[in-house]
Amino acid sequence: MFHIDFPFAKDYATHEDITWSALANVTLQIYGKSAKWNRKIVATIVKANVMVDVEFLNENAHFDGEGHLKSGNMRLQTLLKKIIYEALAHQFQKSREYLGRLLHSVQDFYSHSNYIEIGGRSDFENLGFPNAFRNRLPPRNAKICRTCFRFERLCLMTNINDYHLFNEAIEAAFHSSIRFIRTVYNDLKSMNKEELFSEIIGIKVN
Repeated sequence: MFHIDFPFAKDYATHEDITWSALANVTLQIYGKSAKWNRKIVATIVKANVMVDVEFLNENAHFDGEGHLKSGNMRLQTLLKKIIYEALAHQFQKSREYLGRLLHSVQDFYSHSNYIEIGGRSDFENLGFPNAFRNRLPPRNAKICRTCFRFERLCLMTNINDYHLFNEAIEAAFHSSIRFIRTVYNDLKSMNKEELFSEIIGIKVN
């Protein structure tokens, strides 16, 4: 059930795959193999992730176009705050929904921007922080990902101009998802409320 290394088959991974595996990794890192996972709760996070694609006109949610890099990044910051706020209020279902939506946008950054195509590798560590894109926007003639059809299932595959970069986009999305999940844990831990994190992701520790 848990994976530490890059867990996906070559040339194939969906938002669901990345989210399940990232949550499993963080669970193992924090709680160890003795933790019991409530898969129904995790499924609600995954569902909230997938449902972001219904918002196909919300370009901020998908980092569609260089004009939405900064606003997309602000969305990540807002969602992180909402996850913590709802957890502190013991509104865990809302926290889960926000977490799923957050992870979808994080994952889309690596396929809908040209971060991978211009040489970015693994997690863009400034993503989610203020001024992440200061002096980082590409020039007007820079190569960017092609226009896609929003309802294509494997958007992580179809948005990449160079097919051989697909796996690198998936791996970057995977590691970035782990970082954002751990950010939620660390923020709650800094308040001595780390037990709320286990409620969000549906973990029982023996």
